[in-house]
Amino acid sequence: MSDAPEIRDLPAGIGATGHRRESDSMGVIDVPADRYWGAQTQRSLLHFGGIGDDPMPLAVCHAFGHVKKAAALANGAAGRLPEWLAALIARVCDEVIDGELDAHFPLRVWQTGSGTQSNMNVNEVIANRCIQLAGGVIGSKSPVHPNDHVNMGQSSNDTFPTAMHVAAVQVVTESVIPEVTALRDAIAAKAARWRDVVKIGRTHLEDAVPLTVGQEWSGYARQLTQALAGLERASEGLYELAMGGTAVGTGLNAPPGFGAEVAARIAGSTGYPFITAPNKFAALGGADAVAAASAGLRGLAVPLAKIANDIRWLGSGPRAGLGELILPANEPGSSIMPGKVNPTQCEAMLMVCAQVLGNDTTVAFAAAQGNLELNTMRPVIIASFLHSARLLAGASRAFRVFCVEGAELNTARVAQHVEESLMLVTALSPVIGYDRAAEIAHRADQDGTTLRQAALALGYVSARDFDRITDPAPMVGDTSMAGDQSDLALPAGRADTGRVSTAVELVLVVVLMPAAGYALIGGLRAARWLEEKRRQAPPPAPVDRLAARLRRLRAELEESETSIELTAKQHHVRTVRGAYLDTLAEACQRLDVPPPPGDHATQADIYRTEAALADRGLDVRDRAAGSRAR
Repeated sequence: MSDAPEIRDLPAGIGATGHRRESDSMGVIDVPADRYWGAQTQRSLLHFGGIGDDPMPLAVCHAFGHVKKAAALANGAAGRLPEWLAALIARVCDEVIDGELDAHFPLRVWQTGSGTQSNMNVNEVIANRCIQLAGGVIGSKSPVHPNDHVNMGQSSNDTFPTAMHVAAVQVVTESVIPEVTALRDAIAAKAARWRDVVKIGRTHLEDAVPLTVGQEWSGYARQLTQALAGLERASEGLYELAMGGTAVGTGLNAPPGFGAEVAARIAGSTGYPFITAPNKFAALGGADAVAAASAGLRGLAVPLAKIANDIRWLGSGPRAGLGELILPANEPGSSIMPGKVNPTQCEAMLMVCAQVLGNDTTVAFAAAQGNLELNTMRPVIIASFLHSARLLAGASRAFRVFCVEGAELNTARVAQHVEESLMLVTALSPVIGYDRAAEIAHRADQDGTTLRQAALALGYVSARDFDRITDPAPMVGDTSMAGDQSDLALPAGRADTGRVSTAVELVLVVVLMPAAGYALIGGLRAARWLEEKRRQAPPPAPVDRLAARLRRLRAELEESETSIELTAKQHHVRTVRGAYLDTLAEACQRLDVPPPPGDHATQADIYRTEAALADRGLDVRDRAAGSRAR
């Protein structure tokens, strides 16, 4: 076997018909002559091929290409395989990775729970393709044997979970995160565009107080940001690989350092920072990393379902629904009702999210079935995980392109709902009391009048005061965060840091293999984590937020009071002064300082309160003056 045969340059494929005879430890069996798989694959098709229509995901087979290539090169470098044979196996593994041999991976998800038959399917395909290129007889196991050569130093019990992790990392990083991030950014762009459009809020599906459309959509964007961050955290365990554990975690039949070297080579070929799992017994007996990452996918499905549902409600109509959003008309909505258009992208997203939640339940249950030294439900775990990931990526793209990006506001309907809302009465409650405000709302609802008409009819407030107090614009608070993407995007520097650190890790592995390099990798990762934590500014304490709000309101109040347009700004001045006094009272409560006497406070009262707060470390006046001077 040390003499290298002439390796031919042949396209993938077997130009044969009928069947050929292949053998394994159970005997001989007929195999389709135009397929590279062997006896063990054929037996799996015989015994499990009639169970459902669920093939093993090709992403797992492609990931196996990385695993088998890394193992062959490691064995070749150590002299356990001839160089020509290691290179030949690696060449065919590249065909597996590139999808050129996809037609030769026919097995179902429903098979042995360790994934042994899929591992052997890959071994047999690689071996027979190598035999073809080496000029041998396909099925002869010479000069390349599926077990002795392709599977050297390996067990299905460590290769299948390794391929699972590689496939999971690739789909999360290359599909899910980019597509959901693009959707999040499209939503954030809408939030910025609509940041100042006042609309009526709704709680319990009933009218509530106002907010802006931008504020509402900024909430959607923030939910997806948090879910993406959660998915990244949940996926950390996927970078630990089981390779080297072989059958039960002891590493029997694998040479020392084999797992670490294979992990380093997989990291090099994929570009992801894979390392050898520090405890192979946990890696084989459990499936916790994939279960955690599946929970991260579930964490995306939850806000995506909420967002799709909200957009569906807001776009309901066009005449008898909420009708505040105009959704793109992508296709006819009914086979019987002409002209009907439905929120189909929202409905598709909701179905996807329901499927993801179900898949996660399957993954969680299956991951819990780690009996003694081996989890034996791995195929359904990875199939369910990849199914969820592909659905979320595809649905996020379709929802963005065919719904979110083309969505427009029905501004007339939005304004109409604000004008007709009864919940603006909430602003009257502090002035005339809760009971009288409620009476106004009930009267308007019963009589079918506006809130203003009911308030004036009951005589609880003057027309001027009603217009001043129930102006919806001041009720929405700070709109500056609507659409602000400063903390929405996943930190750009984080990805760069990860790539640099990954490169350093690979250097450490190559130079200091195996033990010292991986010890330093652990320290490097810890340092990177601490660096990221240091870069993240802590959220301001409640008192600090109050101080910032007070300074802003005080500056705005003083600017308004000295304006030459004072007469035109009386309403604005009263609104800002009220907000300032309310915030001042809240600060006093936090710092145990006597508050000013409500709306009747004089300027002297306010100065005394500000001085008392300054004594407690909350200085309003000096910073406000400084900001105005600048």
